[in-house]
Amino acid sequence: MSAENLNTPEAKPKGGNTGRIISIIVGALLVGAVSFFAYRWNEAEKSIQAFEVNEENLTAEIVDLEENLDDFKLQLDDQALDLEDKERMLQEKELLIIEKEKRIDDLVRKNRLSQKQADELRAKVKSLNYYITRYEEQIDELKSRVALLEGEKAELESKVNNMSSKVQELKSENEAKEFKLDVAKVLGTNSFGSYYIRSNGKKIASNPIRRRRMDHFEICFNIVQNTAADKGERDVYLQVRNPAGEVIRDNGSQSGYHPLESAGGGDQPYTSKTKIDFDGTNTSVCIDFQTPEDIDLEKGIYDVMVYADGYNIGSSSFEVN
Repeated sequence: MSAENLNTPEAKPKGGNTGRIISIIVGALLVGAVSFFAYRWNEAEKSIQAFEVNEENLTAEIVDLEENLDDFKLQLDDQALDLEDKERMLQEKELLIIEKEKRIDDLVRKNRLSQKQADELRAKVKSLNYYITRYEEQIDELKSRVALLEGEKAELESKVNNMSSKVQELKSENEAKEFKLDVAKVLGTNSFGSYYIRSNGKKIASNPIRRRRMDHFEICFNIVQNTAADKGERDVYLQVRNPAGEVIRDNGSQSGYHPLESAGGGDQPYTSKTKIDFDGTNTSVCIDFQTPEDIDLEKGIYDVMVYADGYNIGSSSFEVN
């Protein structure tokens, strides 16, 4: 072997370096592919979990709403609850269902819910809508009943008012008849006359009466026929007022007080009285009065009033000179 051959370095084949480079590249690609597929797998798992979470949450909410609707059915049957409150509560439930439908659509749009899951949830919501429709029909029926009852109530009130009016009319008519009957029962008088009584008892008609003859006087009158008046005994009261308007009275042997039905009631002083037995026909009545010595009768016009059964049944006057 020559010296030239000993000093020349041994040449390496080119194929060895190329294979190494290819191995490195392939390894890197494999690592990248594994990492990529691992990432995609992880994302797919997250997406599936998100689908499951969204579906579970919505399913739970829909179940709660379904239970809520079951409770509402009891409230709908509650007679103590106002119809307006029931309608308001149903509208709230309807809004909740609409909100769930929007949630399903929104999750599908964002690819956070599969179409299959969305269809299943929509089916549940649809069944809830069925109940809403039924309850709306029930509320409409209740409204119709209420309207019918209100109409019947108004009709009954109208009938009651009409009956009340008729009763009031009849009552007024009866009261008017009773009043007329009471008025018809009141006695009437006419033919008044004034007399003075002599010491021998003789009665002398006189008007005017002389003052010196007024120690014993008498007022006579006629009670006219009245078939409506009650028959039987009754007191008739004479009231004589002097020119000053004062009732002539003694110490109580002839005079006193009698009750009044008219003129606000109360007791009325009288000068003298007598008792009669009225039989419904014309009845002549005379009431006398013996003037006490301590009463000094003056000249002038004296008013005369007659009372029976609590009513003023006649009046007249006479003069003293």
